[in-house]
Amino acid sequence: MKRYLLLIMLVVMISQSAVCETLAVTVPKEAAYFDDAVFIGDSVGNQLRHYILNLRKEGNEVLGDAQFLTAGAYTVYLASRNFIPKDMPALQYRGRAVTVRDGLIALNPGKVFIMLGLADEPGRDVDRDIGSYRKLINIIRDAVPDIKITAMSVTPITKSGEGGLLKQSNINLFNKHLEAFCEEEGIGYVDVASWLKNDHGFLNSEYSNDKKVHLNQHGIKLVVQALHYYAAEQMELEARLAETAGE
Repeated sequence: MKRYLLLIMLVVMISQSAVCETLAVTVPKEAAYFDDAVFIGDSVGNQLRHYILNLRKEGNEVLGDAQFLTAGAYTVYLASRNFIPKDMPALQYRGRAVTVRDGLIALNPGKVFIMLGLADEPGRDVDRDIGSYRKLINIIRDAVPDIKITAMSVTPITKSGEGGLLKQSNINLFNKHLEAFCEEEGIGYVDVASWLKNDHGFLNSEYSNDKKVHLNQHGIKLVVQALHYYAAEQMELEARLAETAGE
């Protein structure tokens, strides 16, 4: 009888251990890099926000305590305005429409990641695009002077997603100029586009939920991986600088 009871207790203990292992979530160390970050984004930024918030419900903080200011069809042009145009997409903070400036002042982050450009017909007029981006950067720096700014490349589109003025070649051109602008301004740049492209340079349809411009869960996971890779580089750089300063 004692042996039987011991066997039952052993089975229960093993079962409890297995459950704990199943529920345990491994959070990469890079996640902490985003604890003081805000993401400003369009519909793809919205997709990232929904994905992250759903993971948080499961106790998975893959982007730390990052916060989001996003809106579908939001553009660099709209973000570069210090007012909210009537009947146009607007960022939301606590149930009210806000400008980039007001949203950042309210959140007071240490870092900001910009996920914008896809809704601007990027690359059609590069001078216009970068001009709007420059105004946006100035607004951000004015709102939070010591903030660390990182721009993210515009995500690619599928071959079937091309149409009108939205073309992958134009997006590539925009990203090229955006990267050069970031280097000129001394701000970070994350090339998420390369993580999502197929061998032909378009968005891999396996990563798209509409086979055009938007991402499915697999695509968003790759965006998160690209962000983790960038965060790891930045954390390593900061560690080296701190070590040098302490010598």
